[in-house]
Amino acid sequence: MPFPKGGIPWNKGIPRTKKTKEKMSETRKQRIASGMIVIWNIGIPCSKKIKENLRIANLGKQHSEKSKQLRREWNLKHNWKPPVNWGADNYNWKDGRKKHKAGYILILQPDHPKASYNYVMEHRLVMEKKIGRYLERWEIVHHINGIKDDNRPENLDLCPNQTEHLAVTKLVEENKQLKKKIKELEKRLQDVRK
Repeated sequence: MPFPKGGIPWNKGIPRTKKTKEKMSETRKQRIASGMIVIWNIGIPCSKKIKENLRIANLGKQHSEKSKQLRREWNLKHNWKPPVNWGADNYNWKDGRKKHKAGYILILQPDHPKASYNYVMEHRLVMEKKIGRYLERWEIVHHINGIKDDNRPENLDLCPNQTEHLAVTKLVEENKQLKKKIKELEKRLQDVRK
């Protein structure tokens, strides 16, 4: 006989025992394994919108002590250990070097006083070694040839502040434009002489 619409189940509000929950869990796992229950959303990737909504919904939230304790118990029960291939043991380890999105090289230096997330820009390290002291945050290291990952000491110049760095950059740009104009004029002169 079907359950009547709007009816209240006889077991509503009665807590299940731990044994009953385990039995229900095992039965569900067996049904999923045998194909009786198909989980429809396995393998379907979340859209960016859904991921963003989840991120926003969880902003500022922290795990409760109870959930932390449950996680620790689960880790102990399942003998979970973090992967041992972190850092230098990882197959993809690049000697603590990585490239910044702006094109600069970052070096792993956790003990450096000016490190950001344990990384320092390589050109700043090279300049510090060259002058024998730590750089101040307002000091700018200029790449003479304009190539951001060319950190040879002879290619680096120290500017005491942002204003001077902008002036140097402007002069370099004007110099490039003048050289380009000279080449164009030389080419025109050769064409005229022919």
